[in-house]
Amino acid sequence: MLTLKTRLSLFLLNVLPVSRAYCPKFILTCIVFSLSCAGPADSSSAWPVRGTDSRGEPYVIDQRPRRVVSLVPEITEILIALDTTDALVGITKHTVAPEVAQKKVIGGFLSPEIERIEALNPDLILAADLHREVRDYFQDKCPLLTLNISGIEGAMERLALLGQIFEREETADRIIAKNRKQLKQVAQKVAAIPDDRRQRVIRLMGRDNLLVPGDNSFQNDFIRAAGAIAPVFGKKGQAVAITLEEWKGFDPQVVYVCGTGELPEILLADGVKEVSAVQTHRLYSFSCDLTCRAGVHIGNFVTLLAAWIYSGELADLARQVQSGKPANCVLDEK
Repeated sequence: MLTLKTRLSLFLLNVLPVSRAYCPKFILTCIVFSLSCAGPADSSSAWPVRGTDSRGEPYVIDQRPRRVVSLVPEITEILIALDTTDALVGITKHTVAPEVAQKKVIGGFLSPEIERIEALNPDLILAADLHREVRDYFQDKCPLLTLNISGIEGAMERLALLGQIFEREETADRIIAKNRKQLKQVAQKVAAIPDDRRQRVIRLMGRDNLLVPGDNSFQNDFIRAAGAIAPVFGKKGQAVAITLEEWKGFDPQVVYVCGTGELPEILLADGVKEVSAVQTHRLYSFSCDLTCRAGVHIGNFVTLLAAWIYSGELADLARQVQSGKPANCVLDEK
């Protein structure tokens, strides 16, 4: 698609033949003027950008960041989708996309290295709550935004904010619209499922213990958006431990994990394996890029999740899942 600058330039060169032939200086002046006034095709130039981050800390960003370190893989994924990788100078090892293959790796999501971050001389650091050490070190040295979210709506708001910060508002709006369309389609499909047939679903995060998303986690929002029943254990956090009694009391009918498809050992433990999902082998594994990230593929994952939870009623949803992501698989004790 041609940008506004390009269209203006072509207009001036093609619809003013007399001026082009006899007044080249005039045409040159018009072209320069059009290029300077048109501005970026995907920008509203709404500076400064002000607000408070997810920790309640106020921020003011006066201009588009040029040297950004992203400590959060799903935020890096958003920046790639917004076509702002030119501003990225540092990422974690958990992002392996070709668009950022040449970027400096500053460590992992759980263990970023302050020395590596500082060496990149960033003008903005994008972080999560757990990056307290990084936040404390750069408190008076570099702007740092903590952008946690606790649900699908929060994820959409974060995407819109990043679009504003990086002058990609139109692109962000298109991504949000696509996700909302997918979520609406799922909601319309699952609305026909009676309440007594709604499935109880748990996202298991531990391999050898009962670790699940907290009540306020976006991962439980995914389950609800897929038309299923998410657990409420009265515990908040991205990952919380639950007791065997809580596990059995909820009695999940579907359990899913992320990873390579290996069955977590905890599901074979006495008591744990007595729940419905294990007994009926309704144990699924999905790519971590989908289950663990509230980024640009929310609608895609919720569609996929609903299609597997309600494989009988919503088999057609599986055909609407966009390709290009690692396939899901069914876990089995064998």
